[in-house]
Amino acid sequence: MTFLKRLAGMSRELKLFAISSLSLGMAFAMFDTIFNNFLNSRFTLSGFQRSFLEFPRELPGFLVIFISMLLWFLCSRRLGAVALALGAVGVLLVGFVSSTYAVLVVCLFIYSLGQHVFLPLAATIGMELASDGKTGQRLGQLNAVRNLATIIGSFVVYLGFKFLGFTFRGKKLRWSERAYQDFRHRLRKLTGRSWGVSMDYRLQKLAEYVRGWMGYFGISDYYRPIPELDHWLRRRVRMCYWKQWRGVRNRIRHLLALGTPKRSAIWTGMSSKSYWHLSRSLGTQTGMTNDWLKGQGLISIRDQWMSAHGYA
Repeated sequence: MTFLKRLAGMSRELKLFAISSLSLGMAFAMFDTIFNNFLNSRFTLSGFQRSFLEFPRELPGFLVIFISMLLWFLCSRRLGAVALALGAVGVLLVGFVSSTYAVLVVCLFIYSLGQHVFLPLAATIGMELASDGKTGQRLGQLNAVRNLATIIGSFVVYLGFKFLGFTFRGKKLRWSERAYQDFRHRLRKLTGRSWGVSMDYRLQKLAEYVRGWMGYFGISDYYRPIPELDHWLRRRVRMCYWKQWRGVRNRIRHLLALGTPKRSAIWTGMSSKSYWHLSRSLGTQTGMTNDWLKGQGLISIRDQWMSAHGYA
């Protein structure tokens, strides 16, 4: 109860400053924790380029005194708000705008400038919010809040990767095995031959799901299963088309119309083998080519992964 009473007795300004320090401290801690992984997944940096990024991060520390002089007309709290806003804008720019190395350097400078301007101001504001004779105690309390924010922010990153479908393999960010298996299971359902819908509707729903999944998990560096997954998905779609083309004559007619050689079309159309087996046959693959499937609306998982990583 004593802690709650002391909390209730805090001034409004002190509460706001403590809350902002905690929330933004958590955000900055999360940024710093995953920054190297972000660089590794977004850019291919040489040793020099990676070491050079320390320059825009440390240069603002030298410029703090000049920035403070230029903004002398602002009180410490307003200047602190400007600094935190700069840091927040910098984080957003790094995440959403830094498509090239040069842009990344500029965005990183803005983020670091906000941090370096705020660091000395935090102590100043803390002293302003302290009672007479309790300056040291107040500074210690605010430092404890910032340290707590760092711990919580790092722990949130850990929970995020553990429960939101990601994991690390060395320095590589990957989707978890469970997330990948769930993805395959959902694709299997969307391409199940017993689902009695039109192929246009099936491909539309398939595209929506793949775009959504890759929009979230596409930041994963794990490329190895992507080509095989694309091949497997095309085969399942061919299987769905093959079942939809009921009847020997109808199947032969469709294959001939798609350019399958006559002999191959007849042998494939008359075969009694399973849908899954025939979806990999020469007759179905020469007719239902990859380009034809793409023209029908089949989405490419590989293209979505490449787009998520900034490749044309």
